[in-house]
Amino acid sequence: MTHLRENCHTLLMPTKRTRHLITETDQVARAQRLADAHTALQRLAIHTVDLTDDSPARLASLRATTRLRLPDCCILLAAQDAGTGVTIFTCDEQLAATAVSLGLDVRTSSS
Repeated sequence: MTHLRENCHTLLMPTKRTRHLITETDQVARAQRLADAHTALQRLAIHTVDLTDDSPARLASLRATTRLRLPDCCILLAAQDAGTGVTIFTCDEQLAATAVSLGLDVRTSSS
């Protein structure tokens, strides 16, 4: 993972570890420890992407056209909005194929 982190501007990881970290981060935030939550996200090289006014409509469109689950569509939307230098790391073949068809950079466990 360190190798990927060094070679990618941003790494989006829909993994069990990331979901656990996000849940953990949510619990920390509830305890008014947002600085600790921010540090936890930085450890995994996860960056926030601001939503725009058209984000809800674009997310709905991704969901309708790709037939992916909403969390996967959120990853695609974030990658599109983050711009160049973003790599999606996933073990989900359907997410990987859809991301490639949208012109996004993808790394899988086999690549």
